[in-house]
Amino acid sequence: MKHRTPARLAAALVGGSALAFAVPALPAVGESSPPGAFSVEIGDGQIVARGAQAQVTYLVQCPAGSSAFLSASLTQRVGNGVADGFAGDTVECTGAPQSVTLLFSAQSGGKAFRKGVAATRGELGTFTFPDGPAGIEFSGPVTLQR
Repeated sequence: MKHRTPARLAAALVGGSALAFAVPALPAVGESSPPGAFSVEIGDGQIVARGAQAQVTYLVQCPAGSSAFLSASLTQRVGNGVADGFAGDTVECTGAPQSVTLLFSAQSGGKAFRKGVAATRGELGTFTFPDGPAGIEFSGPVTLQR
């Protein structure tokens, strides 16, 4: 079993904490948003810069006139290690499905992304919804291609 160095553990904790504080916890979709107001479908993924980055396209839908934030993580097992990254972007909601591509950079000290299956999870949320914060969480597989 390979032991992680304190520096790598600290970097993982800082990265995870930053993501947790960057996007406050959102209520469950049934608590504050009408059915169908928010949706996220995970699309295709592509390896960029020889695996130093990967981009994933999401099909998102949120209430027209809202400004939302899509944040996600991407994790892939690579040999006996892990490639992972975090990304996010603002979405100006139209009420119709919109394509949003996030670019994930492999964490320093980790592995590079490679062709194959990875896991993505995240949130789509808004603070401008009429009744306060609303949104959804999502997770699922994505196939990374060259």
